[in-house]
Amino acid sequence: MLRIHRLRAKGFTLLEMLVTLMIVSLVAGIVWQAMGQLVRVERMLEQGQMQSLAQAVRVEWVRSALASLLPGSPKTLDRFQGSATALRGLSAEAPVWPAPGLAMMQLRFQYDPAANTTALQILGEAAPAGSASEPYTTLLSWPGRKGNFSYLDERNQWQDAWPPPTLGKPAAALPRAVALETGLPSLRLLLATTLASALPLPTKTELEGL
Repeated sequence: MLRIHRLRAKGFTLLEMLVTLMIVSLVAGIVWQAMGQLVRVERMLEQGQMQSLAQAVRVEWVRSALASLLPGSPKTLDRFQGSATALRGLSAEAPVWPAPGLAMMQLRFQYDPAANTTALQILGEAAPAGSASEPYTTLLSWPGRKGNFSYLDERNQWQDAWPPPTLGKPAAALPRAVALETGLPSLRLLLATTLASALPLPTKTELEGL
């Protein structure tokens, strides 16, 4: 009898097993919550990276389209025109579907007072398929009311409109460069030199005068 009693004493009691199961359950619950948090953080990082990549693609989109502007025929709607808040012109690299090509491109800055945000938008007909249901499609957006276009003339002066009204002579069909000032911390200024302009491209010192 004594030998049997000693063998039983080496096992676990019911209370000890319950306590062990509770501890294991608590540890498993903590680990599960930590794994869930890790997955959520990874998803947020992936979304942030995708958003940054999409923004970079759109920025390069706009830069390429502006650099590929064409003068257009005089006294027609395809002649390049621009103001501080909008521009339109014929581009050889307009973002049309299924690939960039020759098309009329219209860009504008649109401020939303309710949300206090400004957006750079493109007319839907020059945007990829799937966005034609709305007149304009947002390319970039940022908080605040900051955003304007500027145009570099042949005297290396920045103008708020094109053609500029202060030259005293007929202006060139295209500005030497187009600048977009935004409210994005990573993109305060987007600059595109118009390759179709017959004038020499601006120097670094001239561009820094903006």
